[in-house]
Formats: sequence, C-alpha cells, structure tokens
Amino acid sequence: MFKKNKILIAGNKKMETRLPVRDRIIPRTLDVLTQPIRSGLDYGLHKVTRGKYKADLELYFGPHEHKSEIDKGLHDTAQVLTDIDEKLAGGSEFIGDKFEVWKKVKTELEDHVGLKITDQVLIDRKGGNHVLFAEKDDKIVPIFLSGVSTEGDTRSLFGIGNEYPKEANTSENVARELTIFKIMEAEALEPENYKLRKVDSVANDFELRRHALFEREGDEFEAIRAQGALSIGELQTVSRLLLFGGITFEEGEVRTSPSLEDIWIKTRMISMGENVDTKTAQAVAQKEIAQFAKEVVYFRLAQQYFVEHPDVTREFMKSEYYLQHRKDFINSHLAARGQTEEKIAEAMLANYCLARFEKTDIENSPSQKYIKDKEGFMGDIDNFLTGLGVFVPGEIRDLATELKGALVNKVISYNQRYVALAEAKRSLEKVANEIWRHKETRKIFDRLVQLSPFDFVDDKEKPVKVFRVIIGNLGLAKVPGEGKFTMSSYLPKVPYYPEGSEVLPFDPEKARHAKIIDSIKCIFDGSVLPPSGSGEKASAYESQVTRIYTEGTTILRFLTEDPRIPDNVREFVQAITSDNLGQKILERYGPVSDQDPQIVNRFFKDGFDRFQTMITHRYVTDFVRGVETNLILLTGGTGDKVSRQFMGDWKNFDFSQLPDEVVDKAIEMTLADGKHRLELLNHETSERTTLKDKQELLEKVFGWNTYDMWFLRWEKFWNVWNTLGGAWDCICFMRKPIFNPGTIKQF
Repeated sequence: MFKKNKILIAGNKKMETRLPVRDRIIPRTLDVLTQPIRSGLDYGLHKVTRGKYKADLELYFGPHEHKSEIDKGLHDTAQVLTDIDEKLAGGSEFIGDKFEVWKKVKTELEDHVGLKITDQVLIDRKGGNHVLFAEKDDKIVPIFLSGVSTEGDTRSLFGIGNEYPKEANTSENVARELTIFKIMEAEALEPENYKLRKVDSVANDFELRRHALFEREGDEFEAIRAQGALSIGELQTVSRLLLFGGITFEEGEVRTSPSLEDIWIKTRMISMGENVDTKTAQAVAQKEIAQFAKEVVYFRLAQQYFVEHPDVTREFMKSEYYLQHRKDFINSHLAARGQTEEKIAEAMLANYCLARFEKTDIENSPSQKYIKDKEGFMGDIDNFLTGLGVFVPGEIRDLATELKGALVNKVISYNQRYVALAEAKRSLEKVANEIWRHKETRKIFDRLVQLSPFDFVDDKEKPVKVFRVIIGNLGLAKVPGEGKFTMSSYLPKVPYYPEGSEVLPFDPEKARHAKIIDSIKCIFDGSVLPPSGSGEKASAYESQVTRIYTEGTTILRFLTEDPRIPDNVREFVQAITSDNLGQKILERYGPVSDQDPQIVNRFFKDGFDRFQTMITHRYVTDFVRGVETNLILLTGGTGDKVSRQFMGDWKNFDFSQLPDEVVDKAIEMTLADGKHRLELLNHETSERTTLKDKQELLEKVFGWNTYDMWFLRWEKFWNVWNTLGGAWDCICFMRKPIFNPGTIKQF
C-alpha cells in the first residue's frame, strides 16, 4: 500500500533517492550518536555566554515563570463574571487567574451579606446584570447585580431578593438548579437573556459526545509511529479541527471542510498499513468520516431539542433515572465535571437519541460503546421519554424542521484552518519519507542488534542492564528534522501492563495490619506465594505486588492521616484519591483543537474511576518502592546499593526482622523524598538534590534537542499536575517518581 500511496501523500515529489548503504547509513548513524554530545555542548556554551548563545535555551533552562499576582484591591463583580464567562466556554485561554479572582470576589460578598454564595450564577450577556445565589438554611436567596458604581467603589451594586424554599432532591446540585429555575419564573428572568453557569476552575461548554472514530486517534497515530513516522503532530491538530470544528449543518445539508477532510482521509489510510490496498483504504476512510459527520450534526440537533424543551430536561433531572445514571455518565465523560446539571441531563437525553439515530445495536455502536455495559441506561431513558409522550424525530431533516433556533455550528476560523492545513501537508510528505527511511535503516539496525552483547528486551526474570537504561534515558526517541532516529527508536517495544489481569481498588477488608511499619515488614518478608494459576511459575516479585495490594488501604490512610506527613504530600495524596483529581486534570484544558477534555476516557475506556484506581496504585507502589530503596541504602552493602540505584536490578530482600527504628527511619527518608520532589515539581525552593533530579537534568542537557523532549520547554510554566500528565495530551503520570527518586529505574 505504501508505495502506491506515496504519490497520493507526497504529491509528485519523489522519495529520497536510494544511496549505497555506506553513504546513507554511516552519516545518519554518526549524526544520531553525536546528537546528545552536540546538545550538551550547546547547553554548556549557553551557560558560559550567559544566555547569549542559543538564547532559545532559556525556555528549557531559565527560571520558573511565576503567575501574576491576584489583584489585592476591590473588583467589579459584574465584570469579573463577564470575563470568566468567556473562559468557561472553553475558549482559547485557560480559566486560570480568573477563577482565583472569582473566589476572592465571592469571599468579599459573603462577608458583606453574611450568607454563603453558591457557584451557580445567571449570566446576563446583554446588560451585565448577573444574578448570584446565596443559601440560607433550606432556602435560596437571589442577589441581583446592577452594574458598576460611579462613586469610586469598584464593587458592583447589588440588591438582595426574596427567599425561596429549596426544591426537594437527594442531590444538592440538582436541588439548587431546580430552585434557580423557579426563581427565574417568579422574577420574570427571560431564559433567552440569561445563561446558567457553574463558575468553576474547569470549562463548562465542552461537548459531551464520544465516538470510536475520534477516540481511535491514539491507536491510529501509534500505528503510524510504529511504521517509523515522526512528523505527525500537525496531523493530530488537523484531525481535531475537523472532528470538532470542520463539520457543519448548512441549508439542510451535513457538510465537512473538504480540505480538512482530505488530510484526515490520507492520514487514516496510512494508519491502515501496507496490507490494505489503496482503493479499499480510501473507501473505508470516506465512509467513516461521512457517517461520523451525520452523527455529530444529529447529536447537536438533539441537544438543541432539549434546550428548546426545558420542561422535559427538568423533569428528567427530577426523575430517579437521572440520579441513578448520572454518576456512570460523568465517569464516562470526564469533561462533564465542569458542567451544570442541566447540561449533563441534556447530553444524556441527546445521547439516547443518537443511539436510535445510528440504527445499530449498542454492542456495535461507535458512540454508545462507552456506556453499553451500564445496566438499564438506554431502557430507563426510553421509559422516561415514553412516559412523557415525548418523541424526538429520528432523522436529521425532520428534527431540524421541528427546532425553532438555528443550530450553532462549532466552526473553526479560516486562519486556524489555513495554518493547520499548510503544516499538515508538509507533515504528510515527511511521514511518507520517514516510513520509507525507517524501513530501510531498520534492516541494518537489526543486524547490529544481533551482533550486540547487550540484552535489548525487557525480561521480568532478568532485569534491564545499564546500557539499556542509558539508551532509554539519554538516547531518548527521535532527533528532530528530516526524520532521523536515535538508536532507541529501533529497540523492540515491550508494552507495559500493570501486574495481574486487573487493577482493583484497594479493599479495606483485606488489610492485615493497622500500623505502617507492620505493613512494610509484611510486604518485604521475603516469602514467595504459590502461583495463582496452573502452568504459572511462583514469582517473588508478584508476591510482593500482591502484598502491596493487600496493605494498600493502610498505606493510603498513613499518607493522608499521620501527623508526620508533610503538608504537600498529604495534599497530593488526598487529591489523587478524591473527586478533586478530575478537577486537577481538567483545570488547564483550553480549546478542544489543542487538547481533548475526554483524554482520560480515551485511555481508560471503562471510565475515570479506572484511571483513578491506576494512579492510586502508581503512587502507593511508588511509596513502597521508595521505602525499599531507603532500607537498602540503610542496611545493604555497597554492591546492593549500586545495583539498586544504578543497575536497575531488583532483588527479593527480607526486611521483616529489622528493628522498627530502622524501618521507621526509611519511612521518614521516603516522606522527605516525597516532600522534596513535590517542591521541585512546583518550582519551590528545596535544598536537597536526589539521583533522579540529576538524571532528569542530564536528560534535559543532553536531550533537549530531541523530538520527545521538546515538551520540556514549557516545564517552567507548570506545576506538579502538569508535569505528571494532567495537562499533557497523553496519560504520562507514570514517568515521574515522587517517593522513589533514589534510583535510575523505577519498579
């Protein structure tokens, strides 16, 4: 397929001329091997010349960029809400400081009126006369803003309205919103003039629609990378622009941006590999995008239907069905965490309608596969709508005819489209050449690997050697430019899976010890459990993993409740084990064209709670391995220390007979490591330096100019949540250790 597609992808430009092996491999190999040295020399000269040489390295190695201070003065409340309304729409900027200003304004008003103000706000987009709401016992009180004072006081003038009894509902948020709707009726606040907002650190207006076509993007680009491609960043951008902003409904027709669609189809064809012929690949890709476009339009029309029939949506919010399925829906749609209850309800109803529109069974539905296992979801909504006598037309034209308002198309700007297309076309040419070059060079590299005395494949029973660690951490991935690859690009890829067939939440009933010291001694008692299944071998390592799972509840309780825990460690562990984790991930998500707010759901198909379970296991294990490293440093010989820290060797130590004082000392050291690493990731002052700190600095010094390290130029703007993967476009939380920075390799 690839040879046939090279003209389709790269135009009439010929592929790189084939040169003799000596001429095409030796220069490339020398370039690859000397890249880290040249990067290090550039860094050294940058420092010696105090930033004059390669000034752009200041992005990587310059001081942390602190956020601007929140204005300590008084604020115009109405203007603050007008400003934050734009950010809550998921526009081109993050909410950031605007939310901090809102919290300050809210506190000022609470002190003034003596009532607790909610985060639900009615935004008046015409006159700026927004309406806040305060809670007084079981009542809600509207607070009417009326513009800006002209007498020098920058706070908005306001008036306090009547008290309204709160609607009965088992959900506080639902009860609050239903009461606000009653207040709107009583106060004659016209719905077309006001928009109910949940003022949040997370954008409100992300579309709550998922689809296999878009969420396959990760696998699709992995397939392209596996063929040797490097230049796919621009193709990802075009994919998002098309799937979110290049599909419109005009004059009764579903339309896609032709130029964006063309790039998307060609990209999709490459991902199918060489075993699919060009004609078949093109037909499949065209059919996929045509059907997807119809589903996007129908979903948006269905959602508009429920916007225009608010009584149906609000009855649904009151029903047992909404409360029963709300949690599962949010778990499957991470971006719902910043939305109002009304918008979540509209999306759930529109989602049901979309399933009917697809005319396929739930098992094979590209949009419903993420909730197909949620018992009763589709049937209950069907019963609810049937009971009300509501029937939403099942065809696009029929539904569009019934709507009063015009469909608001999420159209991207011409400039965005033009820039993305220009970059994507260049990227497609590069991808075509990179795939060909990778295939040719791989043949030579495979011969080198066969002759090498080093073990290039991970093996549980035979830990990775030093050379492998150096290649992985300093060789990095790919050199930028014209598709040149480092040696590590050709190493066999061994996928990582968590130990065991399934990662389950820690079970409090399984914990055998209440004290942290006893739990650590239990985990490291050196015993080997019998194999779990027939044909399997007994494994000391997996025996430890089993005991970590057993003692996980005790470890988590210690990390969140013990008075010795540093504040930043306690706050971090509390965040990853609470609902606040979703907020942390989404807080820095801006435009969909740049980042996908459903990113976690793409990697964890069963829902956000699976991701939370995984990340909890990650840092409980990180803490245990940190204690293990420090116990080796306290009690082991020189060989054991070097092996643990530098060789990547794991051994089955028995620490169960150590004095409690020694184990406690290792725990104290691990907590200090955690405190230091969190300070470092938050750019706070720390007097310590660990082995992992030095390793990461060396990675940056010698690898800053390689493809997979370019993201580090933004590191000085980040906090710990950005660094751990919260605002990246992938789930990279496993890369950075918190509690075990004393080793080069993590376990």
